[in-house]
Amino acid sequence: MEAREAVAKALERVLERGQSVNEVLPALQAAVPAKDRGLVQALTYGVLRGYLYWSAIADRLLDKPLRRKDADIRCLLLSGLFEAGEMRTPDHAVVSATAGAARALKKNGRWG
Repeated sequence: MEAREAVAKALERVLERGQSVNEVLPALQAAVPAKDRGLVQALTYGVLRGYLYWSAIADRLLDKPLRRKDADIRCLLLSGLFEAGEMRTPDHAVVSATAGAARALKKNGRWG
């Protein structure tokens, strides 16, 4: 599994299903390459710490709210916004990685 896909799944389980981050994160981290486990943790906790802020930005950027079945895409968007805004990852790399994670989640771009 790719790191950002794991982040989207972790955030969806915490934010939408009410699961504890301490329950879901270890298994998802174990599913990514060892070199990416720190990134999974940093992105997940970063979004959760600043959830209201990143959610407000996402809401302003979206023309209309995403459907509930696309909660994973919303979580992916939040993680991309956090990474672009708070980490040293170049913007083009964030966009490319986030789009790749959307493909890994089997989303074809028909959201909303």
